[in-house]
Amino acid sequence: MQTENYGMRYTKVSADEFHQRVDQVISQQLEASSKIIPDAEFDQLFDLVEMKLKEVGRFNGNGMLSGGADFCSSRYVDQIPYVNVVVADRISLRKLIKIGYEIHKQSHRPFCLLFEDEKDCLAVFPDLTAIGTIEPEQNEK
Repeated sequence: MQTENYGMRYTKVSADEFHQRVDQVISQQLEASSKIIPDAEFDQLFDLVEMKLKEVGRFNGNGMLSGGADFCSSRYVDQIPYVNVVVADRISLRKLIKIGYEIHKQSHRPFCLLFEDEKDCLAVFPDLTAIGTIEPEQNEK
């Protein structure tokens, strides 16, 4: 199933397809870059993600969804072109796609942005397409 949001095409896929496609995109990004992103460049990327998430909700940078946070992540990971964000399940698919679109439009480099909650995942790619395991109508609030 495909839908269009904010100029981005979203396709619902199975969990297996999701992980296969994300791995493929990350591998392509690693081949196109110098493998590990330099500290300053990764910090710039992570700072953009954090800033955009804070515009729409509470962000916790310690990697834990606690204290009423809507989003959490950590910059202390392998510095590859990939940022993983854990999301409170109250955030809609439409809002996540909009956030991903805005981040990619402002990013200084291509990367894979992954959102996940307890049951579903969404990946937003540099080509402004998105895939996920979320049924569009199930999470629209």
